[in-house]
Amino acid sequence: MGKNYYFVKWEGWPPTFNTWEPEENLAGCEKLINEFLSHKSPYPAVKEPVGKQKQLSEVLDRLKEAVPLSRISPTELLSLFLEHFPPEESKLRRFYQLSNHCVSYVEGAHPKARKRKRPTAESLTALKESLSAFEAMLNSVYCKEAPLRVENNVDLECPPIDFQPICDYVPDEDVHLPTKAVVGCECAPLEAVQSCDKSLRSAELEPCWINRHNSCCAVRSGARIPYSINKRLLVPPGHAIFECNSACACGPSCPFRVVQLGRKVPLSIFRTKNGRGWGVKTLQRIPKGTFVMEYLGEIITFEGAEKRGQLYDKQRMTYLFDLDFDGEAHYTVDALQMGNVSHFVNHSCDPNLTVRCAFIECMNIKLPRLALFAARNICKGEELTFDYQMTGARDGDEGDEANFVCDGSTSCDLPDDCSESNSLSNNSRCQPSNPSENGSVCTPENCSDVSSSSKTPSVTSKSLKMKCLCGAKKCRGYLIA
Repeated sequence: MGKNYYFVKWEGWPPTFNTWEPEENLAGCEKLINEFLSHKSPYPAVKEPVGKQKQLSEVLDRLKEAVPLSRISPTELLSLFLEHFPPEESKLRRFYQLSNHCVSYVEGAHPKARKRKRPTAESLTALKESLSAFEAMLNSVYCKEAPLRVENNVDLECPPIDFQPICDYVPDEDVHLPTKAVVGCECAPLEAVQSCDKSLRSAELEPCWINRHNSCCAVRSGARIPYSINKRLLVPPGHAIFECNSACACGPSCPFRVVQLGRKVPLSIFRTKNGRGWGVKTLQRIPKGTFVMEYLGEIITFEGAEKRGQLYDKQRMTYLFDLDFDGEAHYTVDALQMGNVSHFVNHSCDPNLTVRCAFIECMNIKLPRLALFAARNICKGEELTFDYQMTGARDGDEGDEANFVCDGSTSCDLPDDCSESNSLSNNSRCQPSNPSENGSVCTPENCSDVSSSSKTPSVTSKSLKMKCLCGAKKCRGYLIA
């Protein structure tokens, strides 16, 4: 006797998340099952005869969908089949020819030949209108940031109509997210430094820059100076970023206001050619250490993320980013249905973006902001990527603090900030001098490396394998949760 499976529509979720579930997974749903069976017609549906070629095609498609979720490779599956159903001697050669073709197709080596459809004028017009409407909507929402472009020169896929662009975190009803800091720095006002050398740049006259070693937000919090005078990233991986906030007297020109000012780099959301869906590329050169974008979405509890992850994993989606800066995830950012341009950024095992935790208005260690910076110089037109598993966040930078950006001016003082003799140890993160009611705060004892954060399916009870298509020389082959 085989198992009974039911096609389930999940309450509160769109039909795209419908899944097939075995009867034993539907405990407590006996009433719904009985109602379904009572309305089901007692007469079997009349089906049209299906040819062998179509049957084989359907079987191969199902096998291909099952490969990422199974621990058995197509080759191992073929061996098991041979053990139980050995072919006749006269048909052995033909069997191996067919089986090798099937294995190659299921593994993705040879895509199934399909008759290519020529796009009609109507479909191209509809695509153009859809792209233009989506682009206009994004630029209206992010009117204070650099412009966005949306393009598809690959297929007829339209942008996701159910995606909701947001400008800040959207906390779930169970999440309290402070939006205003209770304490800021008390750096000297500009009038106190008017006697400085006239040759100094305006940024060097900023009170926060002058007091960066003494009383500015990062130093008061026990952290390292986050940025250079040109607002480029200074701190190495594993160290939090502390920016000036609404309680500080400084203005937007302060070198320590970067993430909060939004995206300054013009980007393009484009359709990739190798089956990775949508991607994001830069429309201008990005120097190393430049802030590129935040990773925004809905903030939910880790328990809620576990439930959503079960559905997302079955759809082979990876939009959950755990906020585990303190070593344990209490909250998760879900960017599936609401987010910003980072929603479309693809994974790479050798990424050009690095993810850092930033604290601005909220000092709760469990609720950092996720900021993406250029890990190296990025060329115009290059696709932007980051490592969903974050395993390579420190591979190239650990112990190599000299690689971090310095503008070369006498005011940068990078050697002093990064020297071994500095009063901050390598384990120093953030220790606010005045803990607020925001909740747990960063201290050198309770903070872990930022690279522990992950944008991978949250359910780890079952190993989930996803084939990686990044094409990098250092590609790990699979994304494994």
